Amino acid sequence: MGVVLSIRGTSGSGKTSVARRFLPAPITGGPKGGPVDLNAYPAPTKRDPARLLRVTGYVRESTQLGRIGVCGPYHNACGGMDQLGSFEICRGAILHLLQELDCKFVIAEGLLASGVYGSWGEFSALLRAQGHAFAFCYLQTPLDVCKTRVKARQAEAGKPDKEINWGNLDAKYEQVISNREKALAAGELVYDLPYGREVEAVIDIMSGQGEKYRGHS
Repeated sequence: MGVVLSIRGTSGSGKTSVARRFLPAPITGGPKGGPVDLNAYPAPTKRDPARLLRVTGYVRESTQLGRIGVCGPYHNACGGMDQLGSFEICRGAILHLLQELDCKFVIAEGLLASGVYGSWGEFSALLRAQGHAFAFCYLQTPLDVCKTRVKARQAEAGKPDKEINWGNLDAKYEQVISNREKALAAGELVYDLPYGREVEAVIDIMSGQGEKYRGHS
């Protein structure tokens, strides 16, 4: 059985930072460091209507936790499933990590997925039917901290604060909260990852000690 940990939160909440802690080192160069090719998906061009591209992911061997897969590329500052383009591609990459690469745990994070329950709820049910588990893991990062991080990210990129759509960030924050309530109401496995201890919480969950992080309405 494999367990998918869907790390969720708004911009600046720390999704990518959590995922990076489970990447192999180094993340490039050599068969042990990855990245690894996952599922193929159609990417036709005029010259090559049958062209296929492959999703990038990572696999890390852990003596204590078992094989850990991370979905999506992480060669840029922001990686993960937001780089994959569609839900179908994300789903295929996760299934490849579970079924073809026999990962015990799969870390899957992305801003777009964080505000969506419906399609991911259906995917969760599919995985349960196959003997796997899907956990909705919500970061508890305060909104003001998220905004400070987004400002810093803009500054590092040489972009002024005035280009940030704060209304959109506020709306996404509320959307993630609403998404969490939908997951709870549907009886999904929900965890709340405490601010400042997110990685430790994920490790606890992987180790079978995650009950203290279970979400409640």
